[in-house]
Amino acid sequence: MKTIYRSPESLRHQQFGDLAPSQFLALFSRPISYHRKLVDVTGSVTSAIMLGQAIFWSDITADPEKWFYKSQEEWKKETGMNRAEQEGARKILRSLGFWEENYERLTHRLWFRVNPEKFQEVVGALLNSSNGECGKQAMANQDNQQSSNSAEITTETTKELLVLEKEPSKKPATILDHLTPQFDTPEFKEAWEGFVEHRKKVKAPLTSRAILLLSKDLRQWGCQKSIASIDQTVKNGKWTGLFEPKDFAHPMNGSKTPQSPAGYPDFLASPEGQQYAAQYPRWESIPAGCDFVKRDFHNWMKSKA
Repeated sequence: MKTIYRSPESLRHQQFGDLAPSQFLALFSRPISYHRKLVDVTGSVTSAIMLGQAIFWSDITADPEKWFYKSQEEWKKETGMNRAEQEGARKILRSLGFWEENYERLTHRLWFRVNPEKFQEVVGALLNSSNGECGKQAMANQDNQQSSNSAEITTETTKELLVLEKEPSKKPATILDHLTPQFDTPEFKEAWEGFVEHRKKVKAPLTSRAILLLSKDLRQWGCQKSIASIDQTVKNGKWTGLFEPKDFAHPMNGSKTPQSPAGYPDFLASPEGQQYAAQYPRWESIPAGCDFVKRDFHNWMKSKA
């Protein structure tokens, strides 16, 4: 039998030689969408590409506030843009008002979000500009096309569309959803609200992911130590994370336990003190910053004198 030698070049030609250029695209990675009109919104091709991808990820993220995380390497893998191109595109997008970023120091991750309300304002202004008639005509054509297609939708397809309808937006989870009942106190709520305001002032608003990560430390520390940690961060003015307070004195760690004054159990059993019985059954369980409990007790004692 005669052996026929085939060169590597001929083998490659045999494998790919009959493929059309469009068929070669199927051999590449997943394509990304490019919307020409986004160039009119951003004024830049690279920023339009990044914006299109961000809108795509915002729609499929599990975060209720539409935040998603993506590293510089992942942006490059998806769009082909290098670091300088990414930073230039992000700078343009930030200037438009609807592009939001949040750097999470605890995980060293950069989160992104396209604010839907502000994005609608920008696009709406564009449609109402001098070129708005073209945009309105395009939207009218799209509506006509959708009306025509709707007549051809089968019953089975209609059921699928009903399943895919967007569910009503759920209320974002709060910090108390991740903590034990011992944290459900006025003191902790007040401290946490102050921490939320502090994060906004330092331009590092809390995300759902950040709240989940912080809750793990808070559960480990307990309510009183968590309040001390929050106060420590807010007092510093520049910190964004929560750290275990160094000088926190807890009764279980050898500090002197304050004795319940005479009459405190009777105060808890009275109509004036019943509201504190569940949260502060002992005098030593009253955390720092809850002077109103002690004040009400002393006023009650004076009324009985």
